[in-house]
Amino acid sequence: MPVFALVKKELKLLLRDWHALLLLFVMPAVFILVMSLAMQSGFASHAGVSVHYYLLDQDRGPESSALIKRLESVPDFKLTESTAPADELIERVRR
Repeated sequence: MPVFALVKKELKLLLRDWHALLLLFVMPAVFILVMSLAMQSGFASHAGVSVHYYLLDQDRGPESSALIKRLESVPDFKLTESTAPADELIERVRR
């Protein structure tokens, strides 16, 4: 019950003080705007980064074929061609 009384008191204070209520919602929005502008160059430097991967399809089922087609359609994913055996490909990924 004391928690409800505390919440009731805080709501009464906020409803009486419109400036505090406005700041309660405006300040986070301004913070997000400022931080997004400040971090914009950091995210822009990673634009156009591609992911290189090896493909080892041991299943050869319809689901894996569908996944392979979807990976090929994504321009940022680049398949690294290799005719190496599976053990060697796994070791390359670990390195």
